[in-house]
Amino acid sequence: MVSASAKAAALTPAEHAAGIAQPDISRVVIRYAQLITTTLRPATAQTRVKAIRVLADWLAEHHRDVARLDQLDRNTHIEPFLAWSRGLPPVVRRAGRVSVRLCWSAVRKRVQQ
Repeated sequence: MVSASAKAAALTPAEHAAGIAQPDISRVVIRYAQLITTTLRPATAQTRVKAIRVLADWLAEHHRDVARLDQLDRNTHIEPFLAWSRGLPPVVRRAGRVSVRLCWSAVRKRVQQ
């Protein structure tokens, strides 16, 4: 029998992104995953998408009203996420910092469109 962690490790970055609960965020992250897998090493792409997934999962649990990246607010969402992430194991905590940077980057790009 294959463990849940082994199944999760076998997922592609796009498959990890598809598991994000918020459909609009999931669509953006799937596109991002498809793009970065063409230029980055597989492990790097996987780490980046998993990092975004940490933030998206936290949002789904703590801020169910956030359905799109452009709804993120630094004071309401990002800073509380960073405070929460301090209690995570170091590897996940590093991933959380990456996800904040990547999510803000995606928000800026979407706002500019």
